[in-house]
Amino acid sequence: MIRLVTGASIFEAAKNAINLLSSTDTYIIVPDRATLEMEEAVFSALNLSATFNLNVTGLSTLASRSVGKENMSEIESVLYVKKAVDKVKDKLKYFKAGNINFCKQLYKFISQFKSSSLGPEDIVCKSDREALKNKFADIKLVYEEFEALTADRSDPSEVLADFAEKIETDQQFKNSDFMFLGFDSFTSKHYLILKQIAKHCKSLTVSIAQPLSKANAYIYETDILDKLKNIASSLHQTIEIVSPVCNLSGGARAVAEGLFAKEVRPSSANVTVKEAAIPKNEAEFVAKTICYLVYKGARYRDFAVACSDLKKYADELAIEFEKHGIPYYIDSSITADETYTALFFKKLISFSYKRFRKSDLLFFVNSPFFYFDAETAEKVALNYEDGAENFFAHDYGVLTNLVKLVSADFMAGAQAALSYISGCQGRLDEQLDAKTLALETQMPEILQQLLEAINQTQSASNIKEFLAAVEIGLQSKEVSALPSYYDQVFVGDATDSFFGEVDSLFLVGASTGALPKYETESSFLSDSDIENAGFKFKVEPTIKMINRRNRFKLFSLLSQFKSRLFVSYPTSDAEGKPLGRSGLVSSLIRIFGIKEGEIVKNLITPEDSDARKLLLAVGRNRAVAKQLLASRRAEKFDEELKLASQTNLDKLKLAKNLSCASQLGLGQQIKPTEIEKFYDCPFKVYCENVLHLTQLLKNELSPAELGSLVHEVIARYGKRFGYQSIPFSRLDAFLTEEISKLLSHRQLSDRELFESRLKRDLVKIIEKITSENADSPFELWLIEEKLEGSIHGKAVAGRADRVDKCKNYFRVIDYKTGRITTNLLSDLKYGKKLQLAAYASLLERQSGMKCAGVYYFDVKLGYKAAQKSSMVGITTQQAEELGVNVKKNSAVTEEQMQELLCEAQRLLATGADLIGQGKLAPYPDQDSCEYCPYGAICLYDANRGKRKGGKA
Repeated sequence: MIRLVTGASIFEAAKNAINLLSSTDTYIIVPDRATLEMEEAVFSALNLSATFNLNVTGLSTLASRSVGKENMSEIESVLYVKKAVDKVKDKLKYFKAGNINFCKQLYKFISQFKSSSLGPEDIVCKSDREALKNKFADIKLVYEEFEALTADRSDPSEVLADFAEKIETDQQFKNSDFMFLGFDSFTSKHYLILKQIAKHCKSLTVSIAQPLSKANAYIYETDILDKLKNIASSLHQTIEIVSPVCNLSGGARAVAEGLFAKEVRPSSANVTVKEAAIPKNEAEFVAKTICYLVYKGARYRDFAVACSDLKKYADELAIEFEKHGIPYYIDSSITADETYTALFFKKLISFSYKRFRKSDLLFFVNSPFFYFDAETAEKVALNYEDGAENFFAHDYGVLTNLVKLVSADFMAGAQAALSYISGCQGRLDEQLDAKTLALETQMPEILQQLLEAINQTQSASNIKEFLAAVEIGLQSKEVSALPSYYDQVFVGDATDSFFGEVDSLFLVGASTGALPKYETESSFLSDSDIENAGFKFKVEPTIKMINRRNRFKLFSLLSQFKSRLFVSYPTSDAEGKPLGRSGLVSSLIRIFGIKEGEIVKNLITPEDSDARKLLLAVGRNRAVAKQLLASRRAEKFDEELKLASQTNLDKLKLAKNLSCASQLGLGQQIKPTEIEKFYDCPFKVYCENVLHLTQLLKNELSPAELGSLVHEVIARYGKRFGYQSIPFSRLDAFLTEEISKLLSHRQLSDRELFESRLKRDLVKIIEKITSENADSPFELWLIEEKLEGSIHGKAVAGRADRVDKCKNYFRVIDYKTGRITTNLLSDLKYGKKLQLAAYASLLERQSGMKCAGVYYFDVKLGYKAAQKSSMVGITTQQAEELGVNVKKNSAVTEEQMQELLCEAQRLLATGADLIGQGKLAPYPDQDSCEYCPYGAICLYDANRGKRKGGKA
């Protein structure tokens, strides 16, 4: 069965289709860039707490998973094109270039040919133009060589073709429903899959946009509808078209009916047009308007900002958002060569190749990947002036060793450099913002893919050729990060990003020629070149089609706001060149009857009330608000200024008085982990113990669930094998059995791949633990032991991961899968890390032994699992004499350890008392908001100030 579900815009059509979902065995296929927004739409529309058998995924991901093949990476593909070009370069008649951009462009067109079902044998130019014939003859030569080189590899087009065959033969799809949502176009391979689904599966549903009126019907594409009709006809099926009543209202409805229409019926809506001098002023307008509306009760996630040119506006918006304390996510990507990790890797390799570069040497001295002590760093900085000979006469530890390894064997040396980088990646944690860190943490895996791809595709005979391949590979790989939390402003490209439905939408950069965005034909291969060649199959999409779709994406975007639309344009660019406003803006002015005098020239207008002027001027800048209060220059606005300098919690209406915490029995018993959360931010305790909030289960494990699983496997290994090393076959069997048991109750996507990676990482973790255990003078004493007692008259209960003893001393160890503190001593004093000290206090009283140290053992999954140093903590001098090997440890005397344990006991009792009194309002430490799951209800604004060090 084929069903088409319509809507006035791409997103409305998708929502209409979601509302028709009835089967729990449905594959929801969406564009790769739209997965998060569509998942949110599914949860919201169906009021689900879990997706069960609903799979929201990209088509290439589903195809790859189903046929058991991984797509050839883009890095590998571009390198294969480079190799193909090098092989046939003597035969080329038209093209002479072989640089990075040439290879990327050529791969783009080869991919386009493959998705249009054009093989090398079909690249036969029928034109009489000699230059054009030579151009396509060159492309054919490279294409043939590329196919020969990749004969045993699978590219995305081939995986899709294999998936189409799989649908026909595999029983798992027979009773399944398929929904394709949010697409504005399909390739010929996509249509092949759609046909197979319609023929062999239970049902096929596709969402498509259809016009509300004839006035702008010309901007809608009919390609999907026409081709699905052809598919239905060939299968002797009928198409069911479902056209729900349009739910758009207000301004969004007016846009859907009137934008790009030849005749406009004026409407009214909350639409603002802003004229700014330069893009910087637009960014300021966006930031202060968001601040004001949040002050009036809006949420950050109620706003989205669409940019005509994201690269041009991203920095300006970021500066203004950070200035005003607005959390934001910018939907942009960079090429891998722009990351710090890639720069470090390339410099390390080229340093060996060129033997000595002063700037590189100074770069290494200051790199967080090297821990040079002050004396060594100074020596390096002074010696670099004497040249390479002087430098290599000294031993600078790891740097010298890596340079020698690369010099001896550049491929083996590069692998050694990557291993070193992987182990040091954690050193970036405290120096980067969340998004940049997310980009950098992907780089070790990308560099590994790169080295494997170079090894597979290239035959580099010297380091110069190897570096050239590294450069091409890194420039061909894009890196992006997902939003780190929910309540933030989404910033994207008006054409390239995928926007969900949003309450308030800003469209910035609406100047002449910028919106709608138009692509220009490539000089490499134009639409007219392809058309004049006369191939037997159409090569799509053409530039003309892309531009039509760009216009329609913009139309759909402007039909998705619920309450407010803000459109702005600069009158000049950053260099002062005059700019006009886009015809799109003129159209909106006509639709909403905006007069020239109503176009906002300045953020604050004479008609604004004095209070609104003040709030718009201040924004949410806490420091400015406090300064005005202190100066008494705005006494009649004291209340507004006080609110502008406080948290949003002051405007929350709580269902219960916070003091009811004592009625729930909170604080009567000391629970160390609960007290730690209190000192991190009291509001977390309120959310978990008063509101009883929990995070929804998804088809993947949360970091907390994954951490619990790792802890449990480690504990079971310790109880069964005493943390002794065992043969790999036995370890593998143990992990397979335990992981299977622990995950038996969970529905997970990509279970097989997840379990395989988890087992791989657990092998490394257990090897670290058994190695440390073998080298330690301490012997195992307690594993996952429940400890009970009292502190300051309050009952204490907890469970220690592991306690070891040696002579009359013991040490407490906690396995840590999350970020490990770099200063446990400081965190203990501020109440954030009390668990280990609580257990140590109980054990001292109950055993008569002395505490030699408390430690966190690093058991992070992924690349960090390969780190050699594992333990961070507070250790006594006696423990050091016994031979404890700890990284970044704080050494104290036995007397100082006793003082710390007494301080920890006091903090535990004080925290429990404060919890019992219901003092649970937001009061976060400087880093506690970054990964807090309750930010969406807390509304705490970081710019209003937070405690620096964690005192409660």
